[in-house]
Amino acid sequence: MAVTFGAVPKLLNGMAGGTSYLLQGIDGGCRVEIFDGDDGDILLGVKELRAGRSSQMLDVSRYAWRMVDVKPLTGASTAFASMYGRVAMIYIDIYSFDPSVEWIRSPLCDLLIARERRAVGEELSSGPQGRPIAWDECDELAMVCDGPHAEAICSAVFDGELGELPVELARGMTYKGLVALHLNMADAQAKMILAGGSPEDFDTMTLLLQLPNGQVMTRYYRIVDSAAQGRRVCWLNPFGAVDHFTFPVAQRSNVAPEGEETLTLVSGYQRRETLRWLMQIVSAERVWMFDRATQSYERVDVMANNVELREGLPEILTMSFRKRREGTL
Repeated sequence: MAVTFGAVPKLLNGMAGGTSYLLQGIDGGCRVEIFDGDDGDILLGVKELRAGRSSQMLDVSRYAWRMVDVKPLTGASTAFASMYGRVAMIYIDIYSFDPSVEWIRSPLCDLLIARERRAVGEELSSGPQGRPIAWDECDELAMVCDGPHAEAICSAVFDGELGELPVELARGMTYKGLVALHLNMADAQAKMILAGGSPEDFDTMTLLLQLPNGQVMTRYYRIVDSAAQGRRVCWLNPFGAVDHFTFPVAQRSNVAPEGEETLTLVSGYQRRETLRWLMQIVSAERVWMFDRATQSYERVDVMANNVELREGLPEILTMSFRKRREGTL
């Protein structure tokens, strides 16, 4: 009996239940070798499945996590970026313990590092459609698109008392069925000025990501003053993208058990849907905080026992952070 694949991980499936192969025809047991298909066919691991069952499921999510190097998108310009580092390319070889059965190789599978899956046309975020942003801040937008490669266009419509001003911000290509944009507001401001606008004339911005097949992603921004005493935090959300939010109030303290200095951030009054979104930070696989001094993102740990949601209408969230310990993933 030949070894076959009853199922393979679906393209860009989330890590929750979407990273398993169904192996069939393995009654006599087999040896499975898992490979990184994106970096010189590196062997990630080996697993032996015992005889006695004709079919078995093999989950490769823990191998996929070893391959990724998730970081916030950066750059001085607003630009489209690949999701490289967030998509793991895996294939497996199966060698039956029965010498009469030929070995078999699976197709190459692209696995998005995410706990939940989004459908084509959906944004890789569950945050509010409208978000505040300052001229010195950055953000990320990402969505699942139809087809592996297509040109994408990002444009902004600035709006204020004097009317609207449309400005094209970037052009680029989708990557493996994903489109991701790094939004740099300083760059957006410069392009708006070149188009004849002035920052003080506008208080909102509508951002549009457009694909040739008609797919459009829209996000609305309220342009606010920079929070001099606040901190911008970003985290790997459940859908495989990085969300950003500025906590307007920061309070230093020394409450960590090991004596480390911690930073407690206060959300300010927010709608309940926004606070539900921010609570993702507690369970996020990766969390960063922007350091204005170095103009870079630094990994931080969330102190789960120092998270407090103050009830009321609207509500306030306080959350404590400390620097990421060396030697941890």
